Amino acid sequence: VVICDRKSLQDTGGVKHDEQRLNVIASSQEAAVVRIGMLINSINDVNFKQSTFKAMLTLTIVLEKSKRPVGGAVVRYDQYQYPFADLVILSKYATPLDGYRLITTANDGTSTSQTRYNTEIFCAFQLKYYPFDAHNCEIIVFAARHPIKQLSLSWIDSKGARLGPNVSPPNVHISALTSELCEFDSTYALTEFNAATARFGCVRARLLMSRPLYIPLICFFLPSGFAVLVSWLVAYVDRNRIQTRLTLLIFSSFIVFFIIYYAHTDIPHLVYLTAGDIWIIICFIFISLAFVELLFIHILMNLSRKHLLLANKDSYIRAESRYRREKHALREACSGSARLPPANGRIFEKKHVEVSLPITSSTSNSEAIVHDYFRRWSDYYSVMAARLDLGARIILPITFLVVALLYFLFYIIL
Repeated sequence: VVICDRKSLQDTGGVKHDEQRLNVIASSQEAAVVRIGMLINSINDVNFKQSTFKAMLTLTIVLEKSKRPVGGAVVRYDQYQYPFADLVILSKYATPLDGYRLITTANDGTSTSQTRYNTEIFCAFQLKYYPFDAHNCEIIVFAARHPIKQLSLSWIDSKGARLGPNVSPPNVHISALTSELCEFDSTYALTEFNAATARFGCVRARLLMSRPLYIPLICFFLPSGFAVLVSWLVAYVDRNRIQTRLTLLIFSSFIVFFIIYYAHTDIPHLVYLTAGDIWIIICFIFISLAFVELLFIHILMNLSRKHLLLANKDSYIRAESRYRREKHALREACSGSARLPPANGRIFEKKHVEVSLPITSSTSNSEAIVHDYFRRWSDYYSVMAARLDLGARIILPITFLVVALLYFLFYIIL
């Protein structure tokens, strides 16, 4: 058996020359029948980046009416023997495990040979639904030199190709194995002015390989879900401990970045989004919302602390800023518009209003008005920050669970 790559589909070996040289075809008027048996002993090293997988195969080749002498013959693998040397495994490479070929011929003229190969097979992996991907990979054996009218291929029995008992690829699961007969058109003779084409026969074993669900669950979905969970814990940390909150969010972001790195070490760079990319985007959106919530909490708590410092006349606040805000507070108080801020947070300020302070107003009364004004605003910002935290504790988990449920329904069930 000769092993070659895809270019062997257009092998230009001389068909008639081989037939005349060997004189082993049963009849020039009738096509020789070769039956193929294939046992897949093992499949390993499924390489999604190179679009290949390695397999060890045992091929059984049976030629009917071969007109070979009855008995057995041991020949070197590289020695031409019709039709065993004319069959090709479509692969990147295939190496026979034995250097010799045993050919046995029965009394009825049926010749049989069995050879084991280490092969590397091409497979166009479809990674659009990664990590829920499923792939159709083919192992094809075809006649490289003899058209189908001279040499036809078929399976030994109706079962066709078989899987060995120990076939268990490390990162994929073989869901199904089907055997088919196939044909293709190719050029078999070239001349100065034209090229002769013919139809050639082949047998095809089709493997349906899918990724076990527990692999992406453990290596992909659970770590990313844990990262989102860590971002939710931020809402339960004391609002004044901004650094602790920021540390948790950075930690959750690093987890997602590590998952991205791990996922792309297994698959090639693609021009389209996979199901895994969409899941990572979902996780990043919710972690980003936690960052936004942290930013608003930080702003509100800063405003609350600043107004509390203004209420206590702390020296931390610049004198110009304190004077401007105290004047505004007295203007609001004397105009009768001083009141608790509305619950929805909208504040309507009265600008360009000249207010004459009462002459009878004492300094202590003014200080009480200013203190009460700033204290109310400090409490208001603090309450708004607390409400924002409570909303994040409820809304973010519920929304994430709904989105995750829709995601898995779409990619697994639908």
